[in-house]
Amino acid sequence: MRRTQGSVAVFLALLGWLHAAGAGADAVMPRGLEESLASIYRQWSEVYYLQPDAARESGMQPVIAGAERLRRQYPSRAEPLILEAVARSAWAEKAGKFVALQQAKRARALLEEAINRDPGALRGAAWVTLGTLYYRVPGWPLGFGDDDKAREFLEKAIRMNPDNLDAYFFLGEFLAGEGEGAPARKVWQRGLQTPRLEQFPVADEGRRRMIRTKLGEP
Repeated sequence: MRRTQGSVAVFLALLGWLHAAGAGADAVMPRGLEESLASIYRQWSEVYYLQPDAARESGMQPVIAGAERLRRQYPSRAEPLILEAVARSAWAEKAGKFVALQQAKRARALLEEAINRDPGALRGAAWVTLGTLYYRVPGWPLGFGDDDKAREFLEKAIRMNPDNLDAYFFLGEFLAGEGEGAPARKVWQRGLQTPRLEQFPVADEGRRRMIRTKLGEP
């Protein structure tokens, strides 16, 4: 797959959604759904950042199963679809090319359904993840990659939520891949200025560490 040596590395763009749960559509999120999403997200974070790569597939299966249960429990909500899409993408990151592309296509379908239901769900999280898929998946005929859509969706996600750390990380990565090194560094530096998410310390610090690595900082 493009720029990732055959992987479809897509970290979920959920950082910030519970941090600002009082805004927009999330204000009417059922309490049970909010608590379940937070619990599954913490589980995702521990698998993604704390477990070895070899354990990625087995570690993500309970996360995917939890998201699927939420999808059945809340059939009209967009949030479980986004969470499942991101979990599948994270598993695909360490999978072989065939499985990775399968999971990427499934994730895209889930995200498109989520956007149809509520384009602002989780403060635009679906747009970040979908944009990332579009620049990391091969283009036609093997896949559905599209750099124009990737740029459009990632920039849209930042407009929807200027504090979304993941949106800055992935937009910067996209720009760097396009040879736009200086703009990429500015985007990453802006990402490091976003408020920390005390509710999700593992995910928050993990993403910041990845940005600092991109910038060549300790």
